[in-house]
Amino acid sequence: MVQMEHVLNGPNQYDGAVTYYPKFRRGDAMAKTYTCRDVGADCDWKTSGATVDEVMATVGEHAAQVHPTIELTPELMATVRSVIKDE
Repeated sequence: MVQMEHVLNGPNQYDGAVTYYPKFRRGDAMAKTYTCRDVGADCDWKTSGATVDEVMATVGEHAAQVHPTIELTPELMATVRSVIKDE
């Protein structure tokens, strides 16, 4: 699981908005990212995770909900896995 840190929006003041960013220490692996467009889909959805397996899990959930007509063949899933990038 990725540790998260919060950053206050604004110079040294709290305006009620807090943004969370993954907290990586030196030596930690980079986050992995994926967008549907990476495999040629006409969809702007994107996701990230600490590992390729985390990203693949969210890709499967998204595909089932938003792209139910696309068959998730082993070949397609291998293509998806191959285009996941380091953030």
